[in-house]
Amino acid sequence: MIKSESVLFQAKFFVYLGFLITSFIAYGYQLASDNLLNHFPYIDILLDRDLYPHDFYVQEFTRFSPRYYYQLCVVGLMSLGIPLSWIYLSVYACTYSGFVLGLFTLAQKFQASLATAALVTFLCLNSPVGTVGFVSLFKTEPVPAIWAISLTVWGFVFCVSRRWILGYFFFGLASLFQILVGVFPGILILPWLLKDAYSQRKLQKLILPLLILGIGAGAVYIPMKLTGLTGSEALSHQEFINIYGVIRHPHHIIFSRFQHPQWLNFWVFSSLAILNCITLKTVALNEKYKLLSPILAGLLILPLGYIFVEIYPITFFAKLQLARVTPFMQLFGLLGFGLLAQELFRKKSVGSVILMATLLVLPNLALAPILLILILTNLWLPRIPKIQSWIALGITASLLTVQIQDNPSQSIRDLGWLAVLWGCLMIPAGVQKLESNLHKFQRISRLFPGLMYSIGLVPLLILIFGLGGWLPRSLQNPFDGRVERQWFHNSDLYRLGHHIQDITPKDSLILVPDSSHEFRAYSKRSVVFTIKSLPFSDAGIQEWFRRWQKMREQAPTYRQHTLEQLVTLAQEFEADYVLTQEDWHPDIPYLVIASEGDWVLFQVPSSDSEALLQSEEL
Repeated sequence: MIKSESVLFQAKFFVYLGFLITSFIAYGYQLASDNLLNHFPYIDILLDRDLYPHDFYVQEFTRFSPRYYYQLCVVGLMSLGIPLSWIYLSVYACTYSGFVLGLFTLAQKFQASLATAALVTFLCLNSPVGTVGFVSLFKTEPVPAIWAISLTVWGFVFCVSRRWILGYFFFGLASLFQILVGVFPGILILPWLLKDAYSQRKLQKLILPLLILGIGAGAVYIPMKLTGLTGSEALSHQEFINIYGVIRHPHHIIFSRFQHPQWLNFWVFSSLAILNCITLKTVALNEKYKLLSPILAGLLILPLGYIFVEIYPITFFAKLQLARVTPFMQLFGLLGFGLLAQELFRKKSVGSVILMATLLVLPNLALAPILLILILTNLWLPRIPKIQSWIALGITASLLTVQIQDNPSQSIRDLGWLAVLWGCLMIPAGVQKLESNLHKFQRISRLFPGLMYSIGLVPLLILIFGLGGWLPRSLQNPFDGRVERQWFHNSDLYRLGHHIQDITPKDSLILVPDSSHEFRAYSKRSVVFTIKSLPFSDAGIQEWFRRWQKMREQAPTYRQHTLEQLVTLAQEFEADYVLTQEDWHPDIPYLVIASEGDWVLFQVPSSDSEALLQSEEL
């Protein structure tokens, strides 16, 4: 046994270090994501003001914006000489660790075991049910919202412990990186705060936490308001919602556009989560209240997103993107299902636990009836027959068989990584179980401290050698497949963009296809317009809409324009080059500057040119 308390602490530190590193690798990390490629240019311009001089979208971020503090952190770290890819990897690793440890701590506040905390964390990382609007609790891409989410989870932890000022301080801090990720949790758990303040008859108990959250949110909103970047009344409510919601973000904002399966899964999950929280046997009434109130508060808030966006349009509600409350509702619903799994496990129904986890990670039509049966079985049966556990395992096997039919190799690989992730998250529970039984195995007890240290040291060495590319091929290939550290994909478009950095001036302006926003980051050149690059200011939104209309005046899509139409469009915006594909526009009669694969960049002729230049490849 480990006798020294300091040695015990060190050994446990290495256990947690190992489970964080291994689960991080199993979960994955993706630097070259669409969202992040849209962020890189306005990081670049803060370091080199000569870049993107004619790009209206990037120029917006030279002023204050909701991502100002995020940009400040990134640029501050880059000024120390740290490469951008390492900044994102390091911050994401810290964020992931904070998120996972926060969930473990939050689950244990509800008397969950380490195994239950591992299951809750596994579900929060992977479950697609319980949300609408294509939002999630956590992603593999290090976007600003992910920077904020771990702060939010720790805010929940402190609020559960009734440390309101500290909890709302974390919500306010999260608001600096993504204002909605900080504000919505503070609103959803407001019933907890109101109840506690009323029971103690202390008004300051309510005012101080809300004031702290207001300071955090105000540090983002007030500068934008004072500088006229938002709330300038340049756009009517209907105009703003049409541009910001209907055209650009219908998948986040316009509830009537959300697909039916999304709403069905959301309502099924939310209804069963409420029923489950009410019927949990081992959870005290006060703890049930804490689980239920964020879900119920979210259900009251969500209809406002339809009423005040689609029926009585109000700009403020469109900006709130109220579908973003659903990941936090999902968190407490999954926490409740984790506690249900703990009760089922204590009744020796391991199969039911595995079946429930499978349904929540790989949802299908059986989600509602099977989860309902598990909830009612736990409610009514004091002991669950072994046969039910075996039946549950059989159903799980059937569901997994159906899952892998379409693409067996990829599905088996994905399921394998999910199993590895769950196993990695279970490491602390496994070590705890082994430690509690050491008295039965004296020989193993002597090796136990070394085992705990090795659990941390071996993954740490794999991580260090993997990042350096020094692992044997059998280990390096899976590692590289899960931890993507390059900010680009080695595609034709990337190679073309990288090449034209050497052959075009920094102040070049390029007309590109609407969906090719990544070309801006690859080439470090200004582009006329992309659909994804919507600014935050009212004036920027107006300009984006004007360009969106211009891009569709002569043809509905970029590829349907004739070459002459593209040239006319480029000349109207004073662009120097046009990006297209040979299969869209063959036999280009203009000077071709560069090409890669199917992609072609040609020079825009002067408006008074009398003859077309013959194409020439360099």
